[in-house]
Amino acid sequence: METLMWMKLLTVFSLLSGQIAITAASSLVCETYGSGIIQPLYDNPFYVRTSCASEFISFTYGKVDCRITLTRDDGLIVKVVIDINQMKTVLENGILHVKDNNVTLPYDDMYLHIFQYGIYTKLISRILPASTSIIWYNENSKITTFWVELDDKQVSVTSGFCVNNDTKNIISGSSCLTTTITPAESTDCDYTSEVVACQPNIPMETLMDLCLMNIVDISKENEKNVLCSYYHENVQSCDLDNNNQSPGNYLVNTWRTKTGCRK
Repeated sequence: METLMWMKLLTVFSLLSGQIAITAASSLVCETYGSGIIQPLYDNPFYVRTSCASEFISFTYGKVDCRITLTRDDGLIVKVVIDINQMKTVLENGILHVKDNNVTLPYDDMYLHIFQYGIYTKLISRILPASTSIIWYNENSKITTFWVELDDKQVSVTSGFCVNNDTKNIISGSSCLTTTITPAESTDCDYTSEVVACQPNIPMETLMDLCLMNIVDISKENEKNVLCSYYHENVQSCDLDNNNQSPGNYLVNTWRTKTGCRK
């Protein structure tokens, strides 16, 4: 398979005098969203369903080591451990702990800055490059979207699902389960036929399988969250123009109505 360098577009909308102003920035990104869709750094996305803790990414920067592990329950992320040179930040069920202390936002010390970033939460470390950040979105104390932005010219990525789809990235335990998911037909994924226009480098069949696996055997409580996360992340890759006239603009403006996903 041809190697891909996936670039995430962070699109900022500003309503001024009834017009939408669009700015975009790009960086090398590894992301996970929905119930287990993973967009690695250099290849097409894949799907992993596990309730075990898993190594999302490990990387080094000089003498600084960073390792991030994620744990899911019913698909959504319920625990994140961010270990930067053995200084741990833990997000569990919506509660944030830094070095074993419960903290609130914004949080700022000599090493870390954690703050609201629009609808997201963003963490930056002062001992990592300024271009490196960790960002997530909370939905009812669970995380539907989590990603890391970095500059691969400054950091060396060593392991984790951001590198490859390897079962060694799953930290097995006696009370967790890893399941092989088979796509099952569902009309909930029909809108993928339009979203594919925003992902020209990913085959339609791959996108559809990801959507279908994403919602298999997920509780009714969480099914809409994981489905809307799938559509939201793919629509963010649409090409936009400042005149709000491109096909990408149309998808960005209408996808919530067509999918029933609320803001």
